[in-house]
Parts: sequence; structure tokens; C-alpha cells
Amino acid sequence: MGNTLTNLTYSLIVQDPRGAVTNAVCALTSLRFTRMCVAQGLEPPDSNPEHSTAQYFHDEAFFQLASGKQTKGCHDESDVLAAIYLICYSQMSGQTDWQPLLTIAIDWIAQTGLTTDENPKLTI
Repeated sequence: MGNTLTNLTYSLIVQDPRGAVTNAVCALTSLRFTRMCVAQGLEPPDSNPEHSTAQYFHDEAFFQLASGKQTKGCHDESDVLAAIYLICYSQMSGQTDWQPLLTIAIDWIAQTGLTTDENPKLTI
């Protein structure tokens, strides 16, 4: 599963280097890097986390997801993956804005028909 997710993420980043998946991954990795530096005593905690690089990437991805549905009419696989990465970011940063992101994933699952399929694994 790990390699599949890594390969999918890499593929989506290469396809759209300024897309929601790219920004969501950058948000998560930037947050992790900053947390590692603070934990190792290499830099002080951020006094304005709402203006951090990680938050910038988060906000960009969040905006792309919000406007993407209006543009495309529905969310696609890349939107769902970006939403999942942003949920991870929200959990890691202690934010509580992840519920709309979970809705993106739930809506996508519903639009695939998996929720009404007798054997969802065959649909996949």
C-alpha cells in the first residue's frame, strides 16, 4: 500500500506541480520539518503559525479544493488525496477545519457508487 500511495502521489505532483496535491504535501512536509527543528532546539516555536510557510501551502490547497468543485462540477481522485493530506495536516497542527475535507472524500466515495455496490472491491 505504501509504494502505491507514494507512486500515486508522485504521479499527481508531476502532472500538476502547482495543484492541490502538491500544495497539500508541501504543507504537511513543511509543518513536519518545522516541528522537527523546534524539537531539536534548532529554532524557536513559531510565534505566528497562521503566517507560516506550512499554513500558506495549506490555505492554497484548501482554496484549490473549494474552487475545484465549482470548476469541475465534482471532485476527482486528486482532490480526495489532497483532502486526506490536509486532514493529516489539520490533525498534526491541532486545527479543527478538517470536517469539510472529510466531506470531499465521503462525497467522492458516494459518487463512485461504492456505497451502494454489493461487492465494492469489484468496482475498484
